[in-house]
Amino acid sequence: MPWLAVLRLTGLLCAAGLAASRLGLLVHELIGHGGFAVAQGGEITDLRLFWFAGGWISYAVDDPGTAGALATSMGGLIVELVLGGALWLGLARRPRTFGVCI
Repeated sequence: MPWLAVLRLTGLLCAAGLAASRLGLLVHELIGHGGFAVAQGGEITDLRLFWFAGGWISYAVDDPGTAGALATSMGGLIVELVLGGALWLGLARRPRTFGVCI
């Protein structure tokens, strides 16, 4: 019954994808936006996450200034770019196996 193996693999990949996307959402919201807000002396006031549709974070910063407001707004993207770049560099330095080239 090869269809049963395909069904199991599909379920595993769906579960892994959902877990990875939720973990990524937490990193994006809490470490990205929230981390930049807390670094400026602010605080996280609310966090809303949804199973399949993302989420958002609310934070309060007294007077962040233009640069601080921009950094906090872009914090999620900044964290994703840094982590993605580090992952890419880490994988690019691994020896090539199975004929796969990264």
